[in-house]
Amino acid sequence: MSSKRTSAASKKKGKLSKAEKLRLKREEEEKRQREEEEARLLAEQLEAERREKERQEKEERERLEAKQLEHRHEELEEHRALLNIKLEEATRWKNKLQIQAKWDRYMRCDGSPDPTIPKEINTFISLWAKEQSQDFQTVLNKSNLVLELIRELEFLLLDAPSDTITEIDVLRYQQTIRELQELLYQKFNNATERLLKNATVLSDIDTGNMQKVIKNENVTLCIWANLNKNPRFKGYRFEKEAIGFDLPKSLAVCSIAVRILHTLYDHLSCQSPTFHPWMKETEVVLAPTDELENVLGDSMQIMEEHKPSGSVITANEETKSEGRKSVLSTVSFKEEPKPVNESLDKTELETEQRANSQLGTTTEGHSPPSLLNDKQNDLLEDDVVDLRQYTTLGGVYYFDVIALPPQYKQVNGWTMVQILEGGLQMYPYPQDLSLLNLTGMSQQEKELENAAPPVAVSFRVPKNVFFFEEPQVARWDPEDKTWRMDSITQKIYNLELRDLSFKMDSFHTFTLIQDSHLNMPYESWELSPGGKNQVMLVIVSAFTEIQLEIKVKELSQPPTSSDESWSLYMLNSQRTQRLKISESSETFSDELFEHSELHSTLYHMIKDYASAGAVEALQHSHHLFVDCVYQLLSMTKVLTYS
Repeated sequence: MSSKRTSAASKKKGKLSKAEKLRLKREEEEKRQREEEEARLLAEQLEAERREKERQEKEERERLEAKQLEHRHEELEEHRALLNIKLEEATRWKNKLQIQAKWDRYMRCDGSPDPTIPKEINTFISLWAKEQSQDFQTVLNKSNLVLELIRELEFLLLDAPSDTITEIDVLRYQQTIRELQELLYQKFNNATERLLKNATVLSDIDTGNMQKVIKNENVTLCIWANLNKNPRFKGYRFEKEAIGFDLPKSLAVCSIAVRILHTLYDHLSCQSPTFHPWMKETEVVLAPTDELENVLGDSMQIMEEHKPSGSVITANEETKSEGRKSVLSTVSFKEEPKPVNESLDKTELETEQRANSQLGTTTEGHSPPSLLNDKQNDLLEDDVVDLRQYTTLGGVYYFDVIALPPQYKQVNGWTMVQILEGGLQMYPYPQDLSLLNLTGMSQQEKELENAAPPVAVSFRVPKNVFFFEEPQVARWDPEDKTWRMDSITQKIYNLELRDLSFKMDSFHTFTLIQDSHLNMPYESWELSPGGKNQVMLVIVSAFTEIQLEIKVKELSQPPTSSDESWSLYMLNSQRTQRLKISESSETFSDELFEHSELHSTLYHMIKDYASAGAVEALQHSHHLFVDCVYQLLSMTKVLTYS
């Protein structure tokens, strides 16, 4: 009984009265209110501190921006002067090199003509054109000189400064290049005809046909003559050259020859209307400096007064990274009176030179021809290769079927041969193609009736050519002067062996093409220092990584800084700033590094944190090193394509 009374008393004692409950509740409410008030005050304090910090940062930012704007012109002029000194020294060195090259060319006594002198090159072309009965090896040896002359002219068009070569010279060089290319191909045809006239003498004992390979470092001739006319003959493969063909049955009993002329150079693409970039009609806008605006205003006023009717001002919208497509100069055809146009050209040239001086830029070479942006030319057929998008690789394969010429005959000690007019004659295949087209037969019907079986080709892709995707084949259309991808079927590519086989509806000149912008945009790029007069440019794309080491070999020094001492900088067209974040930061912030300044150039930004020795090394970098880095960054356009 006593234990029960104790338990009841403890329960009664544990219960709180209403007054105590109200008191506890009131205390809890007061505590909550105090905490909320403290939190509110703390939040207000933090908000006030944040606003004050933002205000101070804004004021500091405005102060730094005002200071940067105040010194902007001074910094830009200093940076431009430093860069121009290096580039001008490099230009002077190049000019001396060109003068020395001209002198060496003049003093050359090897009998080769100077392609820049009309009398010499015209005499060379005329004399070689008159030479007859040259065998293929002789023509092949002469082709090395012709290709060297073509490369020399192309280099002049590409590398010569605009003020050292006139528009008349540009047109003359272009015409000379085209004449040399055409004459070289004609000589190959003449030599092929002469070779085929001796096919019987050169025939193989085992096969009864003639097969022969003649080559040098630039050209490879694989030729087969059908002397046996075996109806069971299917094809032939030149094993050492890893190239072959399958012959349609209808040609196996014909007096024909098959020629595969592989040239490592491409003299056809330059004839295509899609070879040069488009020129968009735009209004040129240059640097907004007062002096430059005055110069432009004066020149524009002169142009309005003397501009011929129907004339337009064209500016280049884009240029290709392959230098071979920018060798042509802008050629403007002016009307009378000449004195006005000559004055206008001089004014435009002076305007451009002064603009480049203000902008601190240097331009060399010659821009592509001024082509109007014709909308009709934009509407290319689906199968036409746009050379503004694709690039030919591996050279050109001239794949021809030739009518076998009359053979040399020995009669009473005399060598006699029938001379055909027109030289080398191509054998028409398929012969009845025009008839089939007139009857309205579809392609499927032609294949069903086996009217013209396709021609099969197989070869090994050259090792010096890199394809990041399966190679595409294009054939040359001599009428439209374009590369086309139609009439090519059953293409098979062996990636391991690099063997490619396909079929064509006829014998066509063909090449391999690849997308020019396959590796764009770049995934990343990096320009890292490696010591004085030495940097490493790394460009990473979807398919490859390119590392370019740039240095002046005799003057480069090993790096002295640690690879871990990196800082982040943000640049735009107006200013450069050092960021507080690092590469390992999870989020981006444009907050300035503590006690840092704003500058108009990266050069002045680096000077704030670099040592005196580093600044001195930067200022005394070799002019050829600076020029090389400048050109590589301009050509790769890492900021544009990243």
